[in-house]
Amino acid sequence: MSFNKVCLIRPSIFTTSDSLGVEIMLPFGPAYLAAYLRQEGFDVSFIDALGEGMNQYTPLDDLPNSFLRGLSNEETAGRIPADAEVVGVSSMFSVNWVVTRRLIQTLRRHFPTALLLVGGEHATALPEYCLRDAPEIDYLVIGEGEHTTVELLKTLAAGDAAESIPGIAFLRDGQYWATTARLREKDLSVFPWPAWDLLPITDYLDNVTASLDYGRTMPIMTSRGCPYDCAFCSSPGMWGRLWRVRAPEDVVAEIEHNIRTYRITHLDFMDLTTVMKRSWMINFCKLLIERDLKIAWQIIATRTEMIDGEVAQWLKRAGCSYITYAPESGSDRVLASIRKKLDKEAMLASIASVVDAGIGVKMNFVAGFPDDHLADILASYGMAARAAWRGAHDASFFPFAPYPGSTLFKRLVDAGKIEVNDPYFFRLALYSVGYMKSVADHFSDHGLRWLCLTGMALFYSVSFLRRPNRLWRLVRDILHSEGKTKLAAILVMVMKNRRRIRNATTTG
Repeated sequence: MSFNKVCLIRPSIFTTSDSLGVEIMLPFGPAYLAAYLRQEGFDVSFIDALGEGMNQYTPLDDLPNSFLRGLSNEETAGRIPADAEVVGVSSMFSVNWVVTRRLIQTLRRHFPTALLLVGGEHATALPEYCLRDAPEIDYLVIGEGEHTTVELLKTLAAGDAAESIPGIAFLRDGQYWATTARLREKDLSVFPWPAWDLLPITDYLDNVTASLDYGRTMPIMTSRGCPYDCAFCSSPGMWGRLWRVRAPEDVVAEIEHNIRTYRITHLDFMDLTTVMKRSWMINFCKLLIERDLKIAWQIIATRTEMIDGEVAQWLKRAGCSYITYAPESGSDRVLASIRKKLDKEAMLASIASVVDAGIGVKMNFVAGFPDDHLADILASYGMAARAAWRGAHDASFFPFAPYPGSTLFKRLVDAGKIEVNDPYFFRLALYSVGYMKSVADHFSDHGLRWLCLTGMALFYSVSFLRRPNRLWRLVRDILHSEGKTKLAAILVMVMKNRRRIRNATTTG
């Protein structure tokens, strides 16, 4: 077998009827992999089961009020080319593992002789579990997948053994094998731009699903990895701590291409940490201004100390519309315990500079870390209130979710507080009220929900009291189904998703 005909799959996802809105994003990892495989001479097809069935909801019979959003497993299998020699499945988010496993089982029934590969952050975080839970898998691709996948397919096509290839895991006669970790690629220019042409891109662009409502939106990635080692994050397991950034000229060229090809008006920067180098960001902004691209964009993650008044002005001139900060906690004790290196006063000063420049600001807090006490939550409330007073536009308080691959996840498993099974994966549905669970010693499930809601209520109360016009804008945006702030976007998304579920279940 040549292993030249490759079909990549982005599976459908798990959602619930009480979901607070699930942001749907174009599948970055598989699109990058598809582009690299094509560059290396492989015949690549792509099935985006979620994108091709975005408004399709199939009830899950064994889970009340739960749905498979996207194509059914049989529909997905039916769209794979009959001559596919390799089927690759993306397994990014652990909350979707159960429905992804069921898809894998369906694929094996339909393609008993095809090479079945699985990769992504979930597969990287729990490789042995995935292989034993879904023995239909031939190989897992661990970590950064482009080089590993190409080497694996070429090795197998040559009839050679794969055991020496770094970055894979597999079962042999029931025994688990994992090869040495593959070193990360330091030169990101070797990777072509994502193969968006293989995806149902119009379905995404015509349905604002993941970001503020600024029109036709696409994601972009300027860097890979993160140099930090936060205890709650799975990134170190996926990427290590190597941070590499693309040349700003290449990023701007990709943006120009997407504007011409897809008529986009807005970008979501999807880096784990976008602003790491002040000089890089200023050069990037200058290039956008020089080329007069006139596109709006938002940053979902940044380092506080890199954005001061000068950088904020450059960001604004270049079209930046929104920046998300992630303090996680306002408690110095908790920040130390989760290894979050944060200067709170520097962050608040940065927020004030960004607001003064006319850029929207959102803050992300987490409640319910294992060691959280009420005093720690109150410290987060205090920081949120100060940020609201200084002009931050939005804030979210998320219940802590122990992501597989993170230090805190391993600690909780070792302590017997987490059993890795299907119910655990469903618990990771952060946007679903019914699945929110507490692993904190001092807070119940119900108490944690109220702590999250109280934090958000406090933030917006201060924000609206300080700037009453924002309340009227929120009401106007909701009435017009526009998401100009994150709160408005979430509320509009909730209404749309529930309407889609009603329509799907009624017509089905």
